[in-house]
Amino acid sequence: MIARIAFSALIAATLAGCGTLGPDTPEARIEPPDDWVVPLERGLSSDPADLAVWWDKLEDPRLTDLVLRALIGNLDLRLSMERVLEARSQRGVERQNLFPVVDGNGTATFIEFSDNDGQAFGLSDIEAYNVGVSANWELDFWGRVRNAVEAAEGELSARIEDVHGAMVLIATETAIAYIDLVEGDEQIAVAQRNLELQRTSLRLSQARYDAGLVDELDVAQARTLVGRTQSQIPSLQAARFEALTRIAVLLGTTPNAVAAELEQPGSIPEPPAALQIGLPADALRRRPDLRAAENRLAAQAARVGVAQAELYPRFALFGNVALTANDFGDLLQTDSLGTQWGPRVSLPLFRGGALRARVGVEESLLEQALLGYEQTVLTALAESSAALQAYGRGFERREALSFAVDAAGQAVAKSQALYTEGLVDFQTVVDSQRELVGVEAEWIASRAAIARLMVSVVRTVGGGWEPPYADDLAAELAEVEL
Repeated sequence: MIARIAFSALIAATLAGCGTLGPDTPEARIEPPDDWVVPLERGLSSDPADLAVWWDKLEDPRLTDLVLRALIGNLDLRLSMERVLEARSQRGVERQNLFPVVDGNGTATFIEFSDNDGQAFGLSDIEAYNVGVSANWELDFWGRVRNAVEAAEGELSARIEDVHGAMVLIATETAIAYIDLVEGDEQIAVAQRNLELQRTSLRLSQARYDAGLVDELDVAQARTLVGRTQSQIPSLQAARFEALTRIAVLLGTTPNAVAAELEQPGSIPEPPAALQIGLPADALRRRPDLRAAENRLAAQAARVGVAQAELYPRFALFGNVALTANDFGDLLQTDSLGTQWGPRVSLPLFRGGALRARVGVEESLLEQALLGYEQTVLTALAESSAALQAYGRGFERREALSFAVDAAGQAVAKSQALYTEGLVDFQTVVDSQRELVGVEAEWIASRAAIARLMVSVVRTVGGGWEPPYADDLAAELAEVEL
């Protein structure tokens, strides 16, 4: 007995100490550049990133409040958190296979023979009772179980990064929706101001027509301009409401719940004078989508090891301890105790090539995961470079339009004065006012575009989830009823 126990223990110790099959996690064959392809300007800096709570840099308390509420109430984020819980449970399932499986069992059997069956041969009725414990432990000789656990851990880490990615997306989408909302406020205000200006011109042309100084064409042109500007306001109001509904969805609520608090017009937030985004390599390490892809690549490498281990024998130790008796009163006696134990081996002999085909499938999936990871790296670099380029050009456009707005305003005032004196025709007034309407709308749009581009820069460099803020938020989200 002692020899058998020592032999089994020796097998267990030997096999448990063996290594694992499967490849190491491959590294991307793309190196990030040392610096950004476009020069950083307009307050952008390659100093270490300071983007954990980037929305505070826009200095708009209402925006900050909306972003924080979205990060708590958004349903997509809750869904991502639920997927983390799923992956964590799946890891627990795989981890259990590292340990022995122990089951309890019990049976009570009663056999009563008929007169024409057993009793005719002198057989007595039978009672049999059995209570026992069985155990089975797979000795992870080739690392099949350990690779499965590693794959589950990689998927769990990827799901956590998916949560971080959802945080980045939700915060930036909320900010963009809010910028669209307040852009609508400013566009509506400017349209209404220009409408009043054009109505003044209409009254002026009507007075000059009534005095016989001009013909009816001037009045018709003035009315056309008023009608055109007035027709733009409902479209602007509809666009504003669309932005409000997007905010509501991002917050995980209905438009009615946020309409009152967002009824008061706001102004377009101004990007900060300085925005630290780090270097390209820093951005790649910070982006949650890249971190998720990297973890999934590691998980797939482990799955290759699982498939390779299926080609080799499986070793296990099994055991069974039971109390067996034909009389219930004898069940707990020492003589009722029986044991069964020893090593077990199973060897795949013929599977029609299915096991090797599975290895090929997993290896192909690993190469696909690597290519997908590399594509994500390239996309991230392209997105961030394009956002930086557009951000710098946006300031140039806004400055040019600012001068144009001033010039257009002066042209309107001058044309109205000259028209009053009868020195120019009304078409000059119409043209100047039409130009003012267009250039002011473009100027507001350019300011909103810069704010959105700043948000886009933050998104492409992976800002908005890092500690210390994100860890506190993640803990709070984990406590939310999911």
